[in-house]
Parts: sequence; C-alpha cells; structure tokens
Amino acid sequence: MQKQWLLLRQAIQGDQAASQDIHEPFFCRVLEICADPKAGLADNLAAYYDALQCANAHGLNFPKLPGRQIVAQPEQLQVAGLYQDPVRGEISLTEVAAQSLNDQYAAVYRREQRRFLKTAPIDNALSARLKDPTYRTYNGEGQQAAVRATLTSPDDSTLFINLPTGCGKTLVLNALMLSTPAERLTLVIVPTVGLAIEQGERVREVLQRAGKDHGGAYAWYYKRDAQQRKQERSEIKQRLLAGQQRVLFCSPESAKGALLPILFKLAKTGQLASVVIDEAHLVDQWGAEFRPEFQLLSPLIHSLQSESPRGLRKILMSATFHEATMQTLKELFTPPKQTPIEVNGSFLRPEPSYFVQRYRSPVAHHEAILTTVRSLPRPLILYATEVADASLWYSELRGLGFNRVGLFHGDTDESHREYLIRQWKSGELDIMVATSAFGVGMDKQDVRSVLHAALPENIDRFYQESGRGGRDGCASLSWLIYHPGQIDVARKISQDKLITNELGLKRWSAMHALRQTGEDGRSYVSLDAKHEDIKFHSKANRAWNWRTLLLMQRGGFIRLHFNPPKLPEAALDNVHDDQFVQQYFEKYFRRVGINMQFGDHLKLSAWQQRIGKQRDLEKQARDAGFSQLVNWLENLDIPLCGLLGTFYTLDGFSPEIACGGCPGCRSKEDQPFLPYTPTLGKLGIITGLTQQAGLGRELQVYYSARQDSFEFLLHQLRHRISELITSGRVKAIRARPEVLTALVELLPEHNAFWCALEPEADNELWDELAIVLPTETALPDLGVGSNAKIIIAPDHIKDPDNPGRTWCENAPRAMSKDQFLRNVSYVDYQ
Repeated sequence: MQKQWLLLRQAIQGDQAASQDIHEPFFCRVLEICADPKAGLADNLAAYYDALQCANAHGLNFPKLPGRQIVAQPEQLQVAGLYQDPVRGEISLTEVAAQSLNDQYAAVYRREQRRFLKTAPIDNALSARLKDPTYRTYNGEGQQAAVRATLTSPDDSTLFINLPTGCGKTLVLNALMLSTPAERLTLVIVPTVGLAIEQGERVREVLQRAGKDHGGAYAWYYKRDAQQRKQERSEIKQRLLAGQQRVLFCSPESAKGALLPILFKLAKTGQLASVVIDEAHLVDQWGAEFRPEFQLLSPLIHSLQSESPRGLRKILMSATFHEATMQTLKELFTPPKQTPIEVNGSFLRPEPSYFVQRYRSPVAHHEAILTTVRSLPRPLILYATEVADASLWYSELRGLGFNRVGLFHGDTDESHREYLIRQWKSGELDIMVATSAFGVGMDKQDVRSVLHAALPENIDRFYQESGRGGRDGCASLSWLIYHPGQIDVARKISQDKLITNELGLKRWSAMHALRQTGEDGRSYVSLDAKHEDIKFHSKANRAWNWRTLLLMQRGGFIRLHFNPPKLPEAALDNVHDDQFVQQYFEKYFRRVGINMQFGDHLKLSAWQQRIGKQRDLEKQARDAGFSQLVNWLENLDIPLCGLLGTFYTLDGFSPEIACGGCPGCRSKEDQPFLPYTPTLGKLGIITGLTQQAGLGRELQVYYSARQDSFEFLLHQLRHRISELITSGRVKAIRARPEVLTALVELLPEHNAFWCALEPEADNELWDELAIVLPTETALPDLGVGSNAKIIIAPDHIKDPDNPGRTWCENAPRAMSKDQFLRNVSYVDYQ
C-alpha cells in the first residue's frame, strides 16, 4: 500500500506513468475526479477524504496528498473533514476525521473480504457444455443444487430457486439454455429493459465460448430513439420461428406486448421450453399497484402452457424470498395437483455493517444526513421513500457542489434510466439518489455504502437495499437515519390496497353478469364492467377490477386465462407501428378468460371464507414486515442477523447466519465484536423433486478386472450409458474423478445432463449409475434411498458382510457385463 500511495502522490503532481500502476479503487477515483471537468468541489474533497482514510486504514502515518489544484475555503475543507497546509498546499485529514475511523469503516477502506464460500466441483457434463475453463467449481452447495434440480426436473416443472446475490443464479440460466435443445427457446423475464440488454450481452459471451452464438441480439425491447430496432426485432422473430434463437431476455411489458403472439406460436409448436422469471419476488411486491404486468405473468404463462403439446418449465428465482411471498407465488404459478420444486441455498449477506440513528426533529435529521453523506465511502446510494424527497436530496447535494450524482425514481423515463445506469456502472457517478425503483438486478459490484434517509416500509425492502452494497464480497456500510414523522409514512406505504370482501363481491358480480362465452367454451369477463355505484368508464375502475380478479386468483377462486392474440402479421412486422400494437393489447387485456374453481363464488359467505382468508394472510404479511422493522429499531440490542434469519425462513429451512456487524452484535459486552463471516454456501436443499425410476430398485453388474482395463471397460459401456442418460433412466453417475472426466469425452455432446457424484457423495434424489474401477477394493455406499441404482463393479471385490465370498456371489440377481450390454430387461433384476 505504501508503494500505491507514493504512486498516487506522483500521479496527482502530473506523473502520467505513475497513474498507470495504481489499482487501489479509492486512489483511482481521486485521479478520475481530478480529470473530470464536470466534478464539483464537493466531489473532489470527498475523493480526497476517501483516499486519505484508505491510507489511514492501512496504517500509513499522517498521510498527506498534494492539493494545489484544490481551491477551497478553510470552512469548506473543515466540513469535508480535511485540512490544507497553507504553505505547502498538502491536504490531510483533520484530527477529528482521522480519529473517527472505527473498525467497520476501516474494513471498508481496506476492502476487507467478508464472503467466504464453500465450493463444490462443477458437474462434468455442464463443464463440457460451457467450454469455459474459469468454471471449475460451484459457488456453494446451493448453486450446485439449483443447477442439478433445474436440469433433472420434468419438462413441465415449476421451480422456485432461492439463492443469495453473488451465488450464481446466472449460472443456472446458462446451464439451462445450453442443456435445452437448440430449437427450443428459454425465455427470461427480467424487471427492466436495461437489465434485459445487459443480460443479453452477457449471455452472448457465454454462447460465444460454447460455440453456440448466432451473432444476433438476445434481448427484445423497444426504444423510440433506436432506429435499428426494426431490423433487429425482425431478425429475432425469424430466428424464434426457425428455432434458432435459443434464449431471449425481455421485460414483463415486452412479454405482454408485441412479443406475445410469437410466444403463443412457439408454445403451440412445442418450441417454448422454459420461462424464467428473475427477481421473482417483485411479482408479489409490485403486483397490481406499481407494475401490474408482473402479476399478468401468471395467467399468461398458464395460457402458454395450455397451448403446448410438450412441457413448459417455469423457474422463479430470487435472493430474497420470504414465506408470505413464496406462498403467493406458489398459488399464482403452480398448476393444480402439481408439487413445486424448491431449492433453498440461502445465507445472510456477510458484507454490510449496519448503523442506525434516530433524530427527534426533521431539522436534526436533515443535518445528520448531510454530515453522513460527506463521510461515507463511495460509491454511495442514498435511498428516499418518496419521489419528492429524492428530488429534494438530489437538488441539495447538487447545490453543495456534488456534481457526480444521479437521480433515479419511478417517474424517471426509460431513456434517462439507461443513461444513469451506464454512468453508474462506469464510475462516472459517485452518488445515486434513488427510491426503491433503483437497484433491482443492478449488478454493480463495488458499492461501498448505502444510506437510507427515510424509513423503508418493511424489513424486506431495508435488507434488499442494504444488500446493494458489497456485492464483490468486500465490507460495506448500511446506514439508516430517520425521525419519528417518517414512521407513519412507512406504515401507510406498507398497507397495500386490498379490496374489501363486500366491494370485491360487488365488482365480481358486475363482471360475472356481463360475462360472455368464447369459441373455446370458456367464460370471459370484461375489465370495463361497472357496478351500480360507478357511472363512468375509467382507468381507475379497470385497475380495481383487475385487483379483484388477481385477489380471487391468489385465493384460489378462479384461474385466469388468455387466448392467443390475433394481430395482423403486418402489424408485428412493422415494429415501429407501436401505437396500433399498443391499442390492440390495451383492448386484448380488458377481456379475461375465467375458469371457476368453486360454484359459490357469488355468495358473500364464500368470499368471507376464502377471499377473506387470503386478504388476512396478505395483510398480516405486510404488517409483519413493517412491524419487524419498527420493533427492531425500538430494540437495537436484538441482533438484526437473528431477526433476518427468522424472517427469511422458508418451510422450516433457515438461511445460514452471517453478520458483518449490526448494533445488537456490536453491543455485546462479554466479547469484542468481530464480524461473523463463516464459510457459507453449505446449504443446498431440494424439495419436491421426484424421479420416476425405470430401472427397478437395484441392478448389479460385474466384470472381470483381469480382462477389462479401465479404458476398455468405459469404451465398451459408452453406448449403454449414453442410452440410459438419454432415456432419463439415469440422472447421476457415481465414480472417481478420472472416470467422470473420461466419460465426458466418450459420451455424445447431445446427451442429457447428468450429475457427477464422487464415491462418497450423498444421493437420495437421482436414479444413479455407480462405476467401480478395476483397481478399487470396496464398493461405494449407495445408501438406502428410494432412488434406483445400477452398480458396475469388478468381480474380485469381497463382500463386506461375508469376506469369504465376492460381492457378486452374494448378489443372486447380479448379471454379467455381457448380459448388461445385450440389454437384458432391467425390470427382471429388481
């Protein structure tokens, strides 16, 4: 660090060669800001402050930086925590600032690693598809379980994958698209257009390495300022219909717009293989209030599935599922009589150190925010709850000379959002002032601080937004500064609009009375229906009707359905005729197909029993998230990590606990606080996945070790093993690493995925084949699970229960290798 510091001093004084060798981010930012003509004085002073505190954290005594280019008044420097020598012009920390560096801040400035993950060898079949030598291991057992569950699940499965940020939900997606036949599409729905574009570029790199890139675009979107989109979207459509696209990213709005007719076509021909919803918790959180397109996804996907002659796999992924959200999503996306598959590999984020400060008055709160902004390491996100507050903070920071700051909220238009995101990711901004609209799926690794300038509406939002810091696994800071007046605002936001039973029944009765029967025999209702108290058609009336139907669906009263759109081909080809397409779909989504699940849907007692129960559950969930946050703030001696562990427990499975520092843990008097950052990623639980054994219970095959070498044995077995994998009779192969590696080279690339199990690995889920080498002296322990097993082993191994005999002599139904190769019926050997 001393050498980096000397290089920084030289670079500031104009030595260009020195700047080339600087890699410490806090030092690099000083040079970037000094060279940025848009940077304000406050930006420069904050960069100097960060660099000096970084040097301080690394133990450099009395660090100073050349500062002759800094023109500031002493009081401006003082407010920024800096002092400038009036003679030499050098800038140093004030004594107060230097002494304020506590252990948590020092860890951030040292970029102390907090995330330590257990790794597991990547499955050989997946490695062969990726063709990327950097993928040697899984990031924890959760990622391994997610990949294996996804690739071995039935084609019509519904999967919920709960993996922490940074543990590789992206690998699950890459594994899926590379293991799906090229002519079948994997559709990935992400929250924003910007994220669709970014993920599309990432997946291109993966496909290029795998030799599968078609050279075109992998994201479907529409922007008025992008004239090339007409040709690009036309090419995407051609590849989709020709079975050449493989994977496509889009936003929920795109999935219910001009792309929808093509999706129905693909579903009908069996070319739509999987629909993946990333950040799936937003379906529940944003619902019909903010972006109703998210809850439209449920009936749309069910409708696509009903058109498909083949299975349609549905995968919902998130890092922050909690029990109430999971129950809602299960009700929305899991078909009747199907058991969803759940993968839980969750752990709490170990990177953030949490700090909380409550002020009695808005004035004191305001001053505290400004003081904290000046002292927090950059990059920094400042979160406000309401758009007006975010705008005020942005204006104030700009007025104080912070020019490298952005403003991002729900009303920010799409083109400016993308511009802000590019600036943020490229490091052109040091501070982003934002509402909750910012951050979903934004994979910026080096955010060092998150400051909540208002109380979030629940503990889930607070944890999610705090987790936008430290995605690189290094220490970060989370500050919450609030005043009592903000509690009522948060409470109001947390109380989502839920229609009453009486009003819901009144709206439903009006829609039901005007229902029509379609050509398919289904009932269709109109969102334009009005009950007797409503005199005019309005967007608000349609929105409340839509909320009513969604609540009825979540309560299990009805299932919603949409027929394939019937848009003229010319309108779809002319993608810039967006007004026509938009008007078509506005009308299309006002007519909703209804499948009734109960006959008493017009009785208030039934609504009170079924819908009322659903309303109560949803209200309790919203109240619980708010109450837990407020209760914690009133009892900060209670460790936040324990509360979060309880809040994010799913079906009895708690996340692995980690803590970078919360007030409760730091307050323990019996021991000095050290961040609790154990090796994580040890949790990888799969529920709901069952295999249909086609092998009988167990099959034993013996061969002569004297006659068959390892290489010759595998060469003989390769066709039979390939047949077992392709037919789905075997989903896992247990063997030593050298056997697994050799099998990848011997088996055809088009084979289905198989789990690579080492001899001692546990397995009760997948039907497996175990291969024992001629040189081995013992059989593997295959356990007593319900999964089917084939074991192929040399005939000389002794039976552990009867050492006077070989294992195959004590297995009366064992068959020889030659019989096995002749395809003797496996069922005969149960």
